[in-house]
Parts: sequence; C-alpha cells; structure tokens
Amino acid sequence: MYDDFNVDMSLAGDMSIPTAKKNTSQPGAPDFNTLDEPIKETILRDVKAVGSKFYHVLYPIEKSSLLKEWDLWGPLVLCTFMATILQGSESTDKQYDGGPEFAEVFVIVWIGAMIVTLNSKLLGGNISFFQSVCVLGYCLTPVAAALIICRVILLAPQTKLLFFVRLLTTIMGFVWATYASHIFLGDSQPKNRKPLAVYPIFLFYFIISWLVISHSSINIKSSLIVVSNRLPFVLKKDPKTANLRRVASAGGLVTAVCPVVIKGNGLWVGWPGIHSSKPLYDIPESDPNDHTPTAGLKSEQVVCVDADQEIFDSYYNGCCNGTFWPLFHSMPGRASFKEEHWRNYVKVNQYFADKTLEALERCHKRKNASQSVPIVWIHDYHLMLAANWIREKAEDADLPCQMAFFLHIPFPPWDIFRLFPWADELLQGILACDMVGFHIRDYCLNFVDCCQRNLGCRVDRKNLLVEHGGRSVRIRPLPIGIPFDRFVELAQGAKKIFETKQKIILGVDRLDYTKGLVHRLRAFEMLLERHPEHIGKVSLLQISVPSRTDVKEYQELKEEMDQLVGRINGRFTTANWSPIRYIFGCVGQDELAAYYRDADVALVTPLRDGMNLVAKEFVACQINPAPGVLIVSPFAGAGEMMHEALLSNPYEIGGAADVIHRALTMPEDERTLRMSRLRRREMECDVNYWMRSFLKAMGSIEEDEIGTTVMQPVSVNDFDYLESYIGFNFKLALLLDYDGTLAPIAPHPDLAVLPPETKGVIQRLSNHSDVFVAVISGRNVENVKKMVGIEGITYAGNHGLEILHADGSKFVHPMPIQYEDKVSDLLKALQESLCRDGAWVENKGPLLTFHYRETPVNLREPMIEKAKKLIESFGFNAHEAHCAIEAKPPVQWNKGRASIYILRTAFGVDWSERIKIIYAGDDDTDEDAMMALKGMAATFRVTSSQITKTAAEHRLPSPDSILTLLQWVERHFMRRKPRANSLTYRNKNKDGLTMQIWRVNLLYCTFEQNKILFVKKIFIYLKKTGLLPEKIASQMAICSSSHIAVQAISILLSESNGEDWSRHWPQNFEMKLQALKKTLGKVEKLKLRTINSIVRLCKQLAAANKQLTVQIWRVEMYNFQKFHVHFQPSEIEGRDSFLCEFNIF
Repeated sequence: MYDDFNVDMSLAGDMSIPTAKKNTSQPGAPDFNTLDEPIKETILRDVKAVGSKFYHVLYPIEKSSLLKEWDLWGPLVLCTFMATILQGSESTDKQYDGGPEFAEVFVIVWIGAMIVTLNSKLLGGNISFFQSVCVLGYCLTPVAAALIICRVILLAPQTKLLFFVRLLTTIMGFVWATYASHIFLGDSQPKNRKPLAVYPIFLFYFIISWLVISHSSINIKSSLIVVSNRLPFVLKKDPKTANLRRVASAGGLVTAVCPVVIKGNGLWVGWPGIHSSKPLYDIPESDPNDHTPTAGLKSEQVVCVDADQEIFDSYYNGCCNGTFWPLFHSMPGRASFKEEHWRNYVKVNQYFADKTLEALERCHKRKNASQSVPIVWIHDYHLMLAANWIREKAEDADLPCQMAFFLHIPFPPWDIFRLFPWADELLQGILACDMVGFHIRDYCLNFVDCCQRNLGCRVDRKNLLVEHGGRSVRIRPLPIGIPFDRFVELAQGAKKIFETKQKIILGVDRLDYTKGLVHRLRAFEMLLERHPEHIGKVSLLQISVPSRTDVKEYQELKEEMDQLVGRINGRFTTANWSPIRYIFGCVGQDELAAYYRDADVALVTPLRDGMNLVAKEFVACQINPAPGVLIVSPFAGAGEMMHEALLSNPYEIGGAADVIHRALTMPEDERTLRMSRLRRREMECDVNYWMRSFLKAMGSIEEDEIGTTVMQPVSVNDFDYLESYIGFNFKLALLLDYDGTLAPIAPHPDLAVLPPETKGVIQRLSNHSDVFVAVISGRNVENVKKMVGIEGITYAGNHGLEILHADGSKFVHPMPIQYEDKVSDLLKALQESLCRDGAWVENKGPLLTFHYRETPVNLREPMIEKAKKLIESFGFNAHEAHCAIEAKPPVQWNKGRASIYILRTAFGVDWSERIKIIYAGDDDTDEDAMMALKGMAATFRVTSSQITKTAAEHRLPSPDSILTLLQWVERHFMRRKPRANSLTYRNKNKDGLTMQIWRVNLLYCTFEQNKILFVKKIFIYLKKTGLLPEKIASQMAICSSSHIAVQAISILLSESNGEDWSRHWPQNFEMKLQALKKTLGKVEKLKLRTINSIVRLCKQLAAANKQLTVQIWRVEMYNFQKFHVHFQPSEIEGRDSFLCEFNIF
C-alpha cells in the first residue's frame, strides 16, 4: 500500500519507494518499511483498505483522508469485470469479436483519469493521476451493479416494461456513481470549484452507462436455422484424391449470416452443389488455411438437401429461373408457365421442409433453458412454399419455432403477380412465416396489396401487417448491405490497373436481360454522338459475368452484346483509343476492387433489380481523394436508398446519355460531397447492420421493437368499405353459415352454441324491413333452427337440400329413390367399421357426417382414407369438412344453388338488380355459394388455416369477426335516413301537439299484372274511409307495365280529439284493420290471413307499451307477400308516436 507522504509523484505517475523512516508528522503514514512486512499482513491490509473504499462508495460520506491511501486494485477488478461482460454481450456489428468493447472501459477510465487530473490542477486542486484512476475506478461500483442487474433481467423474455426497468436501474447507477465520486474527492478540491472538478467525471460515467444500457440490450437468444437453395459452400471432388472438399461461396448473405450461425451453434440447410446417388452424411470440415466466413461452420451444422437431378433441374431452371425470375422482375413476356415445372417446384420445397424439420429436431434436443425457440430463416424465391410444410409438421411434432422469409429480388405489383396461375399458393406459403422481409418499402407494399386483393386478407398498410391464419404477419423493409470494411481493405491493397489518363466509365453485371446492358451501350453511343468532346478521352469498361450460357435466350443476349460492342467500336475507334473495353468472364475480387477504386463513373442501370450490390461495392472502394460518381437506375432497390447518386432511366437513351455527361463534367467538390455522404451511409448500414436489423425484427436480440407488430382486432370501422357497395337505397340479404361462422367450431355439434351477442344482432337485423336473413348450414334444417332460435328468418339445412321459409313453408330437394335406402346401409357400415377411437357418425337424414375430431392425430390418416372409400363404394360423394367427412348423394344441388333459390323466392326473378348480398362461410361447402354469387355479393371466408384457396373476396380470422361485421351492418341501417319519397302528415290537436302517426310504406315493390287491381283496391278503400287524405292519394303513381313500381306513400291514421288516445287508439285501429281486411279479402286469390296477427300485436302493444316487431310471410304464386308491422315508441313533443310499416312483395 502506497501513500502520498513519502512518495515523489509526477503527473505521469512516477513514484519512489518510501524509506523506513518513521513519520509521525502526518496521520496515516506507515511507521514501518512495507518491503519488510509479511506477505499475509500486506494482503490483509490491502483487502481491508479496498473494502473500506467500496464501503465509502456504497455509503458516501465526507472523508478527507480517503484519497491519501489510494490503490489500483478496485479499478483493475471493476474495469476487467465490466469489460468482460460488455464483450460477451456485443452484437453482430463487430462479428462477435468483442475486442473494441473490452478496451473501451479501460480507455475511458485511464484517459478519463488524465483529463480529470489536468482539470483538477487547473482548478487549483491537489490530486494525482493515480488518485484520479482510484476515484473513477472505485466509483464504477454502482454502474457495475446496474450492469449485473441488466444482465439478469435479460434472461427473461423482454418487454417494454423490462426495458424501462433496465433503463431506470442504469440511471440510478449513473447518478450514484457521480455522487460517490463527488464525495470521494474529499478536500482535494476547493469547495467552490468542486462541481467543476466533478463535471468531466459526470461525462465519463454517462458514456459508460450508455455502454451498459446499449450493450446489455443486444443479446442473441435463439439458434438460427438458415434455409437457402445452396449451402454457403459447394462441394467439389478433388481430382487427385476423389475426396470432397469445400469451396466457399461469395456474397453478402454468407458474410453476414455465417458468423451468426457459427456463434449461435445454428444450422444451415441447403443443396451442396452436387447430386449424389446416396445421402451425403460425411461433409468435410473446412481447410485449416481457410479464412473465409464459412471456415468456422462445422460439418455437424450443415444439413444437405438432395433431389433427383431431373426434378431439381425442372425446379431450378424451369420454375425458378424460367418463371419467377422474369415475372418478379416485371417482365412477364419472358416467363413460361408450365404445370410440370410447378409440380417439381412443390416437390423440392417439400424436400427442403423435411430437412428443415430434421434441423429443428436437432436444435430442440440441444437447446438449453436460456435459449428461446429457434428461428428458421428461409431465403429467396426458390423456397416460397417451404414454410407451409415446415409450420404444419413442426406443430404436429410439437417443435415450436419462429419463421422468417427474405426475398432478395423485387416483388412485383399485383397486376403482374396475378398472372402466375398458382399465385394464391405462393402468397400463402410466404405468409406461413412470422416475418417477411424485402429490400425496400415499395416491395413490401406490393406484397401487402397482393395479399389483400388475391387472398382477401385484412391488412394494415401503415404498420405493414397482414392477417393470415389467425396470425399477424409482419412485413419489413430490410435493405441488405455489403461487408464495407472488407471492400475498403481490398481497395487499399489492390494494385493500380489503369495507367491511362482517360476517364473510365465502369459497368459490372451478370449477363442477364434484367441488367439493361443493351440500353447502357446505346446510351454510351448517344453520349459520343451528342458530346464528341469525350471521344478519345472517355472509355466504357463493361465487365459481364457469364450466366446460364446453355439457355438460348442468354446466348442471344451475348450475341447482341458482341455485335453492339463491335459496331460502336468500329464507328468511333481511333488509332490510340477504343471507346468500349468489353470483358466477358469472371474477375477476381482484388482486381474488381481496383476497377471500383479507379473508375470515374459507375453505371448501375438495370431495367429492374432487387437491390444491386455493385453500387454499394463501388462506393466502398472510392478511397481516392478525388472520388468518382455513381449513376443508378430508379428501378433498382439501390436507387431508392442512395439518394446522393445520379438517377438515370435506362429506357430513356437520350436522358441516360445526358446523365453520363453530367457525371463526367461534375466539379470535384460536388463529387466529394456526394460520395462522402454515400460512404457514410453504406459504412453504417453494412451487411452486419442488415443482419442485426433482421434479428431485431424477429426479437432474437433484446431491443425494443419500434412500431406495431400485431394487427388490431377486427373493428366495426374496418368494414366501412362496404358502405359504397350497399349504399342507402338497396335492401340487403345476409346469407350466413352456422358452424365456424356464426358459432365457433366445437368438439361436438351440440356444443357449438350461438353467442348471445351474435343472436341479439341477428334478431334486430331480422326485424329491419330492409334486411333479409337466411342461415345456410350443413346441419339438418330442424337442428339449425333450434340452434339459432330466431323466428321470422329463413333456414336452409343439409347444404341447401332442405329450406324452411319464414312463413313455415318448406322446400325439400328431391333425392334419387335408390339412395334413400342406401343411407341407412351406409350408416350401419360406417358405425361397424370406423366408429372407434372417438370417431362417430351423425345422421342428418339425406346426409351422413363422419366425425373424427376426437380421434388421435396419428390414427386419422388411415381412418380418413377408409371412410372415403367406404362412402364412395355406396355411390355417395365424400366431401371433407372440419375434422369430418360428409357423405352426400350425387345430386346437382349445393349451397350455391340453394342461395340463388332463396334469393329468387324472396325477391323475384330480378333479385340481382334489387338487392345487395353478403355471404359468409368457413369451409369448402361455402365455396359453391361464393362461386355462384361471385360479382354479385360481398363474400367472406372465415379461416385460420395456413393454406386455404377461396373464391371469397375477403378473409376473416374468427366468428368474432363475423359478429363485428353484423354490428357494422346494424350500424349502417340505423344511420339510413328516411326515404326521400316518403310523405309526412301530422295531425295536431287543439294544443298543437302531435297525437300519433301511423305510416304505411309500400316501398318499390314489384307485382304481377293481375295484382294491379289489388293495389288499386287498397288505395280506393283508404281514400273512401278517409284514412288517406285526398292531397296525398292524388300523389300516388302506378305504372301499367307487367312489373310496376309503386311510389312510397304515407298513410296517416290519427285521432281527431284530444282525449287520452293511449286507451282508445288500439280499439279504433282494430276496427279500421278489420274493415281493411274485409275489403281486401274480396280480392280473388289474395287471402291476407295476416290481419288477425296484426290486430293481436296491437293489443299486445297497448299492454306492453314497448318496442315490438313482427314479420308475417305468405307465398302467393311467384311473389313473396310480406306484411311487416313495426311499433316503435319515441318521444315527439312529449307524446308517444308509433310507426307501422307494411312491406308488400
């Protein structure tokens, strides 16, 4: 232990050893020579002194002599501890080396001590360098404690609350450390200047606290399973030994992802680059001299996928490159759509799914308690279907995982994407993932638009969410970067290639029709034509990497390029200069970096590209004092991100030539400014930033997600788009399925109870004169009516084979006689053969349903197959439903035909012109109705399945969403204003108060020709009895056509005296209705037996004095005669009034 009494100390920290002379003039000075002291006593004394300082940090009190006995044990221990923790928690940005983080704490403390010492001396204080180290080091204790607490908190699944807990803990440690350092300084500073001396300490603790909260929040918790078409290396046979060896693949994906897979002990699933007749179990380890990113990837972390060479070729060259590549690059004319290629694409995706499931099993076997569920990350257009099978099989095997998909090429707009015949399957395959990534937001919006328009999914464009299969799928723009530092190193070490003083325009592309190479050459030719001053001074170096040389289309492109280069060179070449230097071949990265570094202009002008990393590589290599200029196409993802580059439309040849001229003549200061900003962005948003952004989006690094990640539940306002469809003048027909639509699916049909709230809404809607309700179910009609329990609506059972109208009449579709006896035989056969392990048969009369919901999953498949064969052997059709198989007789009748029959019966033959329709269902039997009503109805499919092909316009996640839809319909009709042609008449008593108003509306109804007399007789009677005033009756208009439109008219029934009408009007009104019945009863073929019911309702109303609604129906010839009476109390100038509506069809 050293002190300041007999030690000569300089600012640099030099000191001399104290002598053994006793010094009693200063308190605390040792009275012995510490070199002669026993080691044990020295250690005990040092430990006691260290503990005393820790105590004073935790319980700060003023003590002037505290710094006089300084030591470095505490600072050394605390700095080492914190540096180690921060190193272990570093993110992907530094490739997990943690070196800079380990050094940061030491640098801050020791350099900070120098600044604190200098600042103290300038303020007149008396403190040495090592004393400053002692202060800064020991007072790190609260911050170190905060770091420990943060690390413990990170062991739990992170929420925003836990983030704020960590933030608060770190702030408390920071404040405590600052205050402790203030006390620790003691009397070494003048009191009036002590806050100034503490100020730099405050800043250093703030920096260290920031390290604590930022570094401790980056913690990769999940194993990563990467699934891509190819492994990060390919296997090749050594020609000498015939053994397999690795050849590392290049690219940003490998550079960014491989270290994460290696560090997290993840797995990589992919094709190894060779086809083998036997499984590849012996994957060679990497070469000891291999320094590529894949070097640390062990063979046990690799899962190889193999397929028959012919199938793989069809999948890769036929579907992926022949269809998806041109289609997704918005060139559908070059795409081929062959079913054989699609079938093989499906097969290979299934192979990848099977191997991914193996990888998942391995991850779960070795997963420890601190790890979250594995992340399965699927890459690119080769594997857009794999996620469906991975999720399905993982759920069956109880292997939880998170799934993500990233597309490295553009995603096309809907009008192009829908050209693909199996577009729905692709979308549903991608949506099986939890998160879907694209390069830029435009591609995200294209995908969201396709999900809504193709699948009818509910979407949130603002937060980029798609609801599918009962899940919220996050769509995220994740622009990929490059290994920026690596390209800088390559550029710094590359030899100079261009010795000429000519300016070089550089183009580096794969030989592909999407790259716009022909357009680029023509633009350069136009440049030389318009600006001849560049002849002899500017050359275009075009490097074209060979691609798919065995494909005719690419061969033709190469020939066109060769001819165009030859023509331009032949036209402009001089003795000492050639305008175009064309390289067709591969170029090493060292040489390519030299080209990037020394080029004056880079042309990156594809016709369409996902991102294009050439632009980013060029920027990274621009290390010369006088940088070059980048020209990018607006149709590449890079054009959306690199705003400082010059934009050039490759289709506009003249405009592209002008942009190149501007780049060649741009002043150096502008070039420097543009390039410096480009380099700064690419340096920050490199490939490791892309990897980190992905992990953050998946939640595998513990940083708070910014933005919404789950869609809000379906709300009433979500259906506002229906307002433009339904309008305010049309009636509405609601056709609704029961199980899975109105009521949730239940283990047993008897348990599928209609929720009370849903029943209440349907009841109220059925009472509305402009709403028609029908429930169409697979149950028998008596059962569905019993389950719904609402009178006055139409019920259809057995998928429409039985229809029960609201007036009690019933329609039954005829069934072949030979099948009537077969139903009982089939029932007996199913019960004897298959009713075991929870399976049972439901007898619905003409139909049978075999239920297997309670059957164990592993026993279902053979049971289903046997049930189908047995049903078909009896001549019935087998149709799959929700964990059930229905046996239907072979009749051409389904929910579609039943729906049209119901609508025609209710509204006449011209129903499609007079009403609007909403149909909602949840299974394949409803698809018949959706197809039949397509274009004439708003259709909804309730589904939580990952793969559901539907004709519905919209998808909803659950029966709760149907309730919300019905609530919107109710709200919409409540908002409707009275019809414009409805006349109003009020009879006021002597006090000027409205007594009561009875309004009878005949609303745009159609009648057969022989009903004209009926209509005339109604109005003649009303006019004679005085129930219809002359001035109103004269406004009635009746057309004499075969289908007449009767203008809406108000019939006013009122009391003329001021007596208590609440006692008298029901009796008076009863007499008037009896007279009306007597008159109308004389009309031939019209027996209005409903009047008695109306009279009974009037009596009930007088007694109950509350809202009462009834509907009475009668079928007469081709028309549905409906008499609807609606009594509704309301306050009008302090008196009650009642509304009566007769709607006659």
